[in-house]
Order: sequence, then structure tokens, then C-alpha cells
Amino acid sequence: MALIAFQMLEEPGHINPTLKLARALKARGHRVVYLEPPDFEGYIAKQGFEHQPFFEEVYPAGFVERFQAASRLTRLRWRLRHQEGEMQALRGGDVARRLERLAPDLLFVDYLNNGVALVARKLGIPCVVLNTTFQPGRDGDIPPIYTPLLPARSPLGRARVALAWQRLLLARRLGKVVVRPLNRVGLTLDPRPDWPDFMATLAGESGYPPDGLDDEMTYPIPSLTGMPEWVLAPEALDFPRPPQEGRLYVESVDEERVESADFPWDRLDPARRLVYCALGTQAFRYRHGPRVLRAIVDAVAGNPRWQLVLATGTHPRAKEIGQVPGSVVVVEHAPQLALLRRAHLMVNHGGLQSVKEALLLGVPMLCVPQAYDQPGNGARVAFHGIGRVLRPEDATRARARALLEELDGSPSIRERVRALSARFREAEQARPGLAETERRLAGGEQARRREEREGREAAARA
Repeated sequence: MALIAFQMLEEPGHINPTLKLARALKARGHRVVYLEPPDFEGYIAKQGFEHQPFFEEVYPAGFVERFQAASRLTRLRWRLRHQEGEMQALRGGDVARRLERLAPDLLFVDYLNNGVALVARKLGIPCVVLNTTFQPGRDGDIPPIYTPLLPARSPLGRARVALAWQRLLLARRLGKVVVRPLNRVGLTLDPRPDWPDFMATLAGESGYPPDGLDDEMTYPIPSLTGMPEWVLAPEALDFPRPPQEGRLYVESVDEERVESADFPWDRLDPARRLVYCALGTQAFRYRHGPRVLRAIVDAVAGNPRWQLVLATGTHPRAKEIGQVPGSVVVVEHAPQLALLRRAHLMVNHGGLQSVKEALLLGVPMLCVPQAYDQPGNGARVAFHGIGRVLRPEDATRARARALLEELDGSPSIRERVRALSARFREAEQARPGLAETERRLAGGEQARRREEREGREAAARA
């Protein structure tokens, strides 16, 4: 059978959406390998998959814990060093040697790591780019995903969307002019303006056509328009948009995911409606995180029908939440899928994986977007009427409680959640990613590569 590798960004929020496809491929008899830094070996093994170290010189064992505990300035300084290390590994041959030695029949690469895809292309390794958020490029009247804007439906709306894109691209051009020279002499902590030029150079070295790089994206890393790019999300949750060649929405919620068993289930009160609140695995980055969590504690405590489970994440200021009522269960990490199966409402940060899991399990949500693609995900929640959105700056006890009570008492919102959840579950059960992967593996070139690899492995065993 085939050898399939996944190389995702070094975060659970980017690895978890791939587990459903990986598990299905493994069940079909394929060998599945994750190429990730050493800190993820235990987690990947717990999910039942093989791990091989990748970028371990850049992210040595223990880096996750050190990074989360560091100050914001230190994290910025380390991020610049990590990006420089990745660039060196990509151009210095380390990535190529790892991929050549493994020789996968198919490689899945995170959109934010698509330099790895260029190296794989040079080696002749078939590759698919995986996007853990909705397509971040200009697509009709779709706004940049970092904004809370809705699709344009009027001349004024189109003007606002166009202005948002112009501001984004202008900031990027200014970054190239102002920040990039300072990066060369070590006077800034922002590596982003360097990536487009680096990717263009890497593309030239890999034989990738320069017109296959698209810089007009929400993120500073150019898109590889000459490669297939799959979206790890349901099309039904996206904004309506024109079809695009190569775009495929694939299954992405693994309900078999192994979660932490260390949770005080006996503290849950079955007579109360469970409100589950979590700001995701990157909560340590969010400036407003502790204040948002405090507002949710106070909002839920004021309603005797509710009980709150609060997952703080590894936020260095989580203790600033202060005292909580005895009915509130506070943990650092929670078994999210298991709790969502019992939850009546969810409060999340608008992270796409949390939004998807709440939707699939039929839970209306209050999104409090913090950063990255979260405002755009919250806009989609509002657009489809499956929840409400609260800006972190507006997160007060009164406002949070009013929105939660609206969600709790609205049959129409719950009905929209049920309807969209059914469409999502139908798409997940269809397994379009599995079907397309096996179609690609059946192709003549990949079958030939597989025979050659199996021959080399047999010779090595002999």
C-alpha cells in the first residue's frame, strides 16, 4: 500500500483537522507518517500514527512549553529566529534530505508551510496543500478573512471589501519597503516581509513557475496556485463564493480523536445546562483572554440554570481570572469533543476547528474572536445564523450574559444549527478527501513510485 506523509504547522489546531483523513487512510491499509517537531511525537502516537522528527533543529524538544511561558517580546524574538531556521532548512538541503529518504507516495503540506511543498515538487514527490482555514485569497467580493466583514451585497459593501483588501496589500508593500531592510541588520522582529522574496527564490530553485505564486493573500506567505489546495472545512460553513479549479472542501473533524481522560466528570450537574468555554490552544497569545474569561464566568454565574466548564489553556495570566463560584469547573485543557456532546452552548475564540466541532455536534456558539482568521470565522457564524459574535473589547458581564441568554432561548438559532450540522455531517460522511486521495494514488506515476519504493525496502530488508 501507499506511504502518505503529513507535514503541518507545529500546532494542534493544524494537526487535528487532518486526523480524520489520516485515520481513514490508515484503515485502508496505507502507512501514514506525520513529519513534526519532537514535542508532537507523544500526541501523534496517542492518536495511533507514526511520527518522524522534522524541523527539530529549529524546534527542539521542549520548545512548545518554553514558547508558551515566554513574554510577548521573547516570543517575537524567537519567532524571527524560528522563521530564519526554517528558511535555512528549506534552502540548505535538510528538508530535501528528509523527504528524499522517506520518499512518500503522497505528501500533504500545511498552507503556512508551503515552502516544503516546493522542495517536494523539485524531488518529484506528489503534493497537496492543506488549508486549515477558508481560502485567504481575493475571491469575488469575499473580504479578507482577518476582518469581520460580510460578503458585499451592495455598492457600499463592495467598496468596504475593496478598501479592506487595499489596506492589507498596502501594508504588505510598506513592509517590504520599510521592514525588510531593517530585518537584514537585525533591527525588527517581523519576518513576514521576507517570505514572498524567499518563496520566489525557492520556487526558482525548485523549477516552479513564478506566475504560480499569488501574493494577494490574507497571509504573507504566497499561495501556490499551480498545486491542488484542499480546505479542511465544510463548504456549507463558508461564504457563498464562485467555484475555483483545484479547490476541494474535505472532511476535517475526527470524532475518534483521543482526548485527555483527566477531567472531573463528577462535578457536572445534570440538572443544569452546560456552557462550555475554551479559547483554544493558542490562548497564551491573546491579550484580552483573561478579561474575556472573567466576563464569561460572571455571566454564567448569574443564571442558576447554567453550569460553566472553563478551559483556560496555558495562558500566562490565567490566574487573573480571580475567584470563581464552586459550580464552575476550571481546567487548563478539556476533552472538547466529549464536553460538546453534553453542552447546551459553547463560547469559543472563533478558531475554525472549535467552530466546526461545535457545529457538527449541534451546539450554538458565542464567538469572541481574538486574532488571525478568527474574525472571519466569526463572521461566517453570524452570516449563517448559528451563533452570535462578541468583540473582546466589548466582553462585559452584561453583554456576554445577554448574548448567551439569546442563544439559550432562541429556537430559530438552534434550528439553523441543526440544519447546517446535518449538511456538515453529510459532507463528512461522504469523505471527499479520502476518495480524491485514493484516486490520486491509483494514478500511473504514483503507482510506479510506489513499486520503486517497495523494491528498495525489500532490498534493504534482504
